[in-house]
Amino acid sequence: MSTQRRSSAAARSFALALALTAGGTGLLASPAYAAPTPSSTSTAAATSRPTATTTPTSRPTSRASTSSQDAEDSTASPTFDADADAPKAKDSDDQNALEKAWAKIKDLVTGDDDDDSGDDERSASGDDAAGGTDEVTGSLPGKAETCDNPARLSQTARQARTLAATAALDAAEEGIESHQALPADCFTDSLGVGTHLTYGNTPYADQDMVATRLQELGFRHLRDGWGTGSSQASSFVENDLAPMGIGITMVQDPRQNADPEALKDMVKKELPTAIDAVEGQNENDLTGGDWANETREWTQQVAEAYDGDPATKDIPILAPSLADTNTTAKYEALGDLSDWVDYGVAHDYPGNQWVMNESITDTVLKNNQITAGDVPVQVTETGYTNGSSGGGYPGTPEAQVAEQLPKLFLDHFRQGIARTFTYELLDEKNDGSFEGSFGLLKSDGTPKPSFEALKELVTLTSDPGKGAGDVEASLAYHLDGVDEDTRTLLLAQRDGSFVLAVYQQEPTWDGSKARTLAARQMTLTLDQAADVRVDDLDGDDEAVTSTQDTTTMTFNVQDGVNVLTITPTGASTSTNAPETDEPTVSSSSTATPTSSTSTRPQTPEPLDTPSPEVDGSGTQQR
Repeated sequence: MSTQRRSSAAARSFALALALTAGGTGLLASPAYAAPTPSSTSTAAATSRPTATTTPTSRPTSRASTSSQDAEDSTASPTFDADADAPKAKDSDDQNALEKAWAKIKDLVTGDDDDDSGDDERSASGDDAAGGTDEVTGSLPGKAETCDNPARLSQTARQARTLAATAALDAAEEGIESHQALPADCFTDSLGVGTHLTYGNTPYADQDMVATRLQELGFRHLRDGWGTGSSQASSFVENDLAPMGIGITMVQDPRQNADPEALKDMVKKELPTAIDAVEGQNENDLTGGDWANETREWTQQVAEAYDGDPATKDIPILAPSLADTNTTAKYEALGDLSDWVDYGVAHDYPGNQWVMNESITDTVLKNNQITAGDVPVQVTETGYTNGSSGGGYPGTPEAQVAEQLPKLFLDHFRQGIARTFTYELLDEKNDGSFEGSFGLLKSDGTPKPSFEALKELVTLTSDPGKGAGDVEASLAYHLDGVDEDTRTLLLAQRDGSFVLAVYQQEPTWDGSKARTLAARQMTLTLDQAADVRVDDLDGDDEAVTSTQDTTTMTFNVQDGVNVLTITPTGASTSTNAPETDEPTVSSSSTATPTSSTSTRPQTPEPLDTPSPEVDGSGTQQR
């Protein structure tokens, strides 16, 4: 990775490469079924960033511990002929789309590899100066086996881009094609949820309930923030949640009444094993004034504080968030922060579009390119509210959130978003208010349908343990019955099975009434017999249908997500899986747009208060 903490247009490349596989059509001309194997370029033993001898002005580099030969292997790919014409489609109606896609692929492959040489620099020392914490992020046991660090995501993105570019766009042809899968546990590890653990007069005060529900949900990552006076919240995360495999991204904000050095010392002392990452200022663009320069200076101070301490120099730093995700001029005002951050950040609520889509995500990736360069992006706030009172648009009913929120997580990962945090775990109030009704749980801790749907999605995709992030596999299949709104995501697990998520990227709520989508009958055709199970994320953990030793499966896709678990004949549930020699990190495996209101109009969040503050108008701040 370069000294400016960039990969080769990883997020954009990943987005295009995977978007081209949407609709159930394949891009790859590879063997029908390739059993998952650990990659030769595993970053399981990653080294820390080098310690600056003076106060750094740019972020040093996080390195994967591989040999130079491994580094060459990680970027090796078939030769791509940039002068070649687009392949011809059998159906003339598809040719225009093919020409456009081919042009985009040419731009990606020929135009974004100029800094790969920096990415391939590797340190073989593997030293860990963080006092016994993990080499990659200084957090959870087995963290190096997950997929949340920039080096690993960049490697996966380059692979997906190269495979798509060299596939001759066979998607235009009917019939079985080979599809490259991504590691299933990398998807599971991309799931996060926001909390307000210092809000003492809200349901978050019930720590036993919060811990129980988080363990049931199976998410491994929280996003929150507090200053130096909330040791009780820190103790809860460090002593109760971290042992369950739950880490935290901490917002660092001057409104926490502490400077970056003090906040860094708090994280180092109170959250030594729980910290996933730290994030810059929260939606400071809402404050007006000279917000851009203030935010820029604070970001640099945070980076210098963390990089200057051997115990914290390995903790990834996320860019500051903006409330207005659509306005490019705000990102231009903030300027290039890539010297100081490891990830871009967005708050991309679907708003009055009611469904996450490529238009929203493309805007996120484009604007983050301005402030964060080519590093991957994390979405640290997004989601749906059930309440309407005091909001900028009507809330979405619970049943429709359960249909749309899993689609949002799948769509983000499919388009290269490194991690997504839904806002938030709990309803803060029981008053039907817009601001107080974003939770996966009701204010009394009762699960909403969205909680149950996501819990089931985690159960179906979780694959923690050694080598989980290095699974490489492809599956040959054809999916009949798709249309332009069909989206798919293929994931591979260590035991040789695959998980195929299929859904329609259409809203099931229009702001005033529920929309029932037309049922689409789809048929999955495999070129090798397999056991196939279909689940619909209704929270009951029971299959809709299942068939053993078959090459075809017919199922209906309508309002929500269908998840197919495909176990090819000959795949083993034990012999192909590497031994797990570390604790698992999740309990769940066992148990521009121009008209979009994609951010919530509001005043900034009080980030270190014992309870929600209320401004003079009686509106709760987030």
